[in-house]
Amino acid sequence: EARGGDQEGLGLVTVEAIGCGCPIVVSDLPAVRDLVDNADERVPPGDAEALAAAVCRFLDLSTVKRAGMAKHLRETIVARFDWDKRSQAYVSILPGAATLRIDAV
Repeated sequence: EARGGDQEGLGLVTVEAIGCGCPIVVSDLPAVRDLVDNADERVPPGDAEALAAAVCRFLDLSTVKRAGMAKHLRETIVARFDWDKRSQAYVSILPGAATLRIDAV
């Protein structure tokens, strides 16, 4: 969160990292909360000890387990954010947007 209170509405950096197949540990912030369905990958914001513990737990997993977790997250993100899904979502709302009437003030 910026000093002025600005926040990213979507954890885009998290989406991009997951999309690249990177394993992640994130702070439990609204912008990323619904992107990560595994509670072990979310830590309280500002809690360095919890972050270190989560990273250590993650590193203690086998390479196969970590790869499986990253693959699952990537599949989830791709299902929501790939170009085809996003373009279909826009196509579904554009007809309604075209009929909106904007009154001049």
